[in-house]
Amino acid sequence: MHHLTQSPLFNDRLEYFAAKAAAMGEIRLARRLYFRLVTSGQPLQLAWYQHIATLSLADNQPAAAGRVLLMALELAKTDEQRRRLFLQAIRHLQAANRLDEALLAARKRLGPLSRDPVTLEALARLALAANRPDMAAYYVSLLLQQSLPTQGKAP
Repeated sequence: MHHLTQSPLFNDRLEYFAAKAAAMGEIRLARRLYFRLVTSGQPLQLAWYQHIATLSLADNQPAAAGRVLLMALELAKTDEQRRRLFLQAIRHLQAANRLDEALLAARKRLGPLSRDPVTLEALARLALAANRPDMAAYYVSLLLQQSLPTQGKAP
């Protein structure tokens, strides 16, 4: 199977081969094939990134899983899906003891999640775990802004 998947003739069946490789326990081959799918020029699918992340975890590479999920954020169709991917990515980076990388990713990719209380609480906890009380205070202040009633409206 290793030789077959190297041929450009099989680019239209990369997803099939990736799934077969994963089923056979060929984790690295399956991950490599899903990466080829991502870079193949075909319309991107969120499932490919999720498979890569799962295979990275199976290969004991949580940081790689986190990075892949961060790359997939643009493919999220709903805010809930974006939050789930983002928090999974941050947790994987944290599991790999990449706290600074997780905080940097949060700063760069928070976007619309900056108004999500669940995400803000998780980031405040992450900042405290990374010994960054300044950043924790920032996320807590954003969280408090979400829970305070706006002026002129009754609570």
